[in-house]
Amino acid sequence: MKKIIFLVYILSALSCSKQDEWLDVKSNKSDAVPSSIKDLEALLNNDLVMNSNYPSLGIINADHYLLSSAIWQAAGTNTERNAHIWNKDIFEGQTSYDWNYAYARIVQANIVLEVLNTMALAPGAKTDIIRGSALFFRANAYYNLAQLFCAPYKASTATSEIGLPLKLGTDVNERPQRKNLAVTYEQILTDLLLARDLLPLVPEVKTRPSKSAALGLLARVYLQMDNYTAALQFSNEALNIHKELLDLNTLNPQATFPFPTFQAGNTEVLFHATSLSYGIFLTSRILVEPSLYQSYTANDLRRSLCYKDNGTNGIAYRGYYTGINGTFFAGVSNNELYLVRAECQARKGMKDPALADLNSLLVKRWKSGTFTPLKAASADEVLLLILKEREKEFPFSNLRWEDLRRLNKDPLFAKTLTRTVNGQSYSLSPGDKRYVMPIADDEIRLGGIEQNPR
Repeated sequence: MKKIIFLVYILSALSCSKQDEWLDVKSNKSDAVPSSIKDLEALLNNDLVMNSNYPSLGIINADHYLLSSAIWQAAGTNTERNAHIWNKDIFEGQTSYDWNYAYARIVQANIVLEVLNTMALAPGAKTDIIRGSALFFRANAYYNLAQLFCAPYKASTATSEIGLPLKLGTDVNERPQRKNLAVTYEQILTDLLLARDLLPLVPEVKTRPSKSAALGLLARVYLQMDNYTAALQFSNEALNIHKELLDLNTLNPQATFPFPTFQAGNTEVLFHATSLSYGIFLTSRILVEPSLYQSYTANDLRRSLCYKDNGTNGIAYRGYYTGINGTFFAGVSNNELYLVRAECQARKGMKDPALADLNSLLVKRWKSGTFTPLKAASADEVLLLILKEREKEFPFSNLRWEDLRRLNKDPLFAKTLTRTVNGQSYSLSPGDKRYVMPIADDEIRLGGIEQNPR
């Protein structure tokens, strides 16, 4: 158990502003070994480790926002400045918090799973929920890491592309090397499929995993893998459990940040998590590309609720789905699942069901009584509408970055990103190696793992 004690104290240091609940009452290191169901629950319920600081470099790398040269220059870290202009070296010798916080969640989940395996426990609902939650958190962390530090998934090349170091135990001396991308995704799917069968339909609190959240995450993973049959199946199963959408007509456009927190009534959230908050994400610093703002019609409430047109001072973003300034949503929600199901149906030639899902979402986004259901002559036409709505529904999110990566595999949807900073232009072309982040030097040095080519 000594290795578990050591790992627990590493994790409590990473979560420096809040100790694990059970650590609060332990008096010395010999007492710090989790030894009961209550201890394991407390580890998983530590939201500062398990629900916060999800990777967000993809948001900086993605499109639709502008930084003035002064704001860019004043950014708090080299990581922000370098990621914004897609530099080859992002971290410049500094650590990668996107990587470290994700692996902290993986280690926490591994502790729970290993202790469960050593405890003489009869199968039961409580044990199942704890095991399922740990598997969900581990799968989610590996999936998020893969969207930054691995190439986009292609079935034809997955066995030859490099994946992640898969740490599945608690031995601090173990230094796993990177598996291939196929093995990485197989591990993610294995964990999620097991979690699906262990978790309750809906959670007591939305910071905890549930069957509906596991199904939703399975749909996301399979969509990234271009497996539209499986993504359709799991999005449908998730929506069969809980299909409610947030009606934007119920929000207050006069509020500084109109979207409610998940505690205050964001009914479409299935699992709540937040991204690592870089300083440039604050509404006072980030501006919106006019083309995105103009893509919303006057009766589309996202235009007024998510943005503020300040005239010559630019368009500010305020549509934080978390309800908190500068903090982006990183969880699972029904608005995503409606669009996943719609896209999969369109790609499979199911025009009318795809349109029905798209319209079910949009009627909740427009002013009451003003929405006319969209029509299309073909499934391909519906697909274009759906992808445009994904762009408008998920700006400044990891989902937008994931969409850029997967859609760049199709020349029909590929996009070149451009920036201008201090009068110099920068670009990121489809298929560029810079769509895969480098691994920080300290991790290469300590773990001896292979670096990504940039």
